[in-house]
Amino acid sequence: MKMDLSKIFRYCPGCGVKGPKAHSKDKHITCGKCGFEYFHNVASAAGAIIEYGPKVLVITSANEPKAGMLDLPGGFADYGESVEEAVRREVREELGIKIKEPRYLISAPNIYVYKGVTYTTTDLFFTCRIDNPKKIKPNKKEIAGIEFFEPEKIHVNRFAFDSARKAIRYYIRLRQKATP
Repeated sequence: MKMDLSKIFRYCPGCGVKGPKAHSKDKHITCGKCGFEYFHNVASAAGAIIEYGPKVLVITSANEPKAGMLDLPGGFADYGESVEEAVRREVREELGIKIKEPRYLISAPNIYVYKGVTYTTTDLFFTCRIDNPKKIKPNKKEIAGIEFFEPEKIHVNRFAFDSARKAIRYYIRLRQKATP
């Protein structure tokens, strides 16, 4: 998705002059008067495919955007935080459990629209295992429900975001290749 920065920045954030020049409609503006430059870059987010035996945990989102749809636990990386730290923190905040060794799986671009603001992200997905699902305490403010699925039985098209659909499909393909 291309973002037209000339529509977002009608006035220079540096000096207030009308119409800074958009060099590339989705990335960069400059002001001819004061020299202000802005590069619109993506945010990083992390998601977890949590394995318990042969099944994986899937959440139902309690909030917008996409309330009621399926998702994976995760969220945006904070400033100064690695995506590995972000996935650990998000799982702890959303599910009340600690994961120790997240293993990188795949990344995917994503569009996240929230309250009229479009965020472009690069979502990095990790796999991890848990030993006891009874320790899970979903944060009711964020999660409407959890369920464990055999990966091949997950309704991938019910996932809220393209990036999570891509990660689940990739995960399923890898599992199918690994089983003789």
